[in-house]
Amino acid sequence: MRIGCREGAELWEEHDELGQTTIRERASVAGSEAKASNSLARLKDDLNRTLQKRGINEEKLVNHILGCEDCRRAVHRPTIEIDPEQLVYWYFRLNGFLTTVNFVVHDEETEEQRTEVDLVGVRFKDRQELLVDPMKDDCEFSRQETPVLFVIAEVSKTKCKLNGPWTKQNLRNLDRVLSAFGMVSKSTDSIRRASERVYNEGSHSGSFSMIRLIAVGRERSSSLKSFYPNVQQILFSEIASFVFERFDEYSLQKVSHPQWDGLGKMLWNIFGQSESKMEFVKTVLAHLET
Repeated sequence: MRIGCREGAELWEEHDELGQTTIRERASVAGSEAKASNSLARLKDDLNRTLQKRGINEEKLVNHILGCEDCRRAVHRPTIEIDPEQLVYWYFRLNGFLTTVNFVVHDEETEEQRTEVDLVGVRFKDRQELLVDPMKDDCEFSRQETPVLFVIAEVSKTKCKLNGPWTKQNLRNLDRVLSAFGMVSKSTDSIRRASERVYNEGSHSGSFSMIRLIAVGRERSSSLKSFYPNVQQILFSEIASFVFERFDEYSLQKVSHPQWDGLGKMLWNIFGQSESKMEFVKTVLAHLET
């Protein structure tokens, strides 16, 4: 791990790997809690208690980290890259979608996989998290008109795009996805009509549900918008911004999260050490896999 300044680096080198890991892990957790409680003293106490349990005398290093902004940021800096598809999963999860990631589209006659969908999600119109002061979802979804919104999301590490399986009608991959999730009646004609609309326009809306293609990436594509104006394009920066706002406005509800996966906890830790939404977004984007 890179420490923030020369003095911190020299102090850091005095301690073994166990001590470094202990400080890093506990500082991340305590730092996030300190963000919610606005208590730097709580962070210091938690660090010292942990180190004492380990039989490590780290007071000098702990005090230095607490007093040095560069070192404090280094302790909390993510040490692994962020998987873009996992970040997208968290965005849809926080917006109330029931999701399936890496959904495999099978062939009827061979053992070969036809393709896979990065993420499939279903959201219900009247969903609200918290009975009092419900959490605010992204405005694009909170305006949902049909009882059910069904999305097929394609994730790109660069510019937003749709891969061949979702643009070539002759492959009929959309037909198979819609059939697998029961989004239209079982008749071949109904499935074909819905898939043709999605292939041609990027979405299909009925009285019960809307089916929509979504492209996620670092930047929007003008050509994609020209060919498929109904395909929603979402940027990683917008996703990070939404995550920050959700954590910031509902810190009380989000601070306890032992069930979260590694990325969810990492995003919370980044949030805990970010002085602003801009800093949070920059940090997330800097650690996205490229």
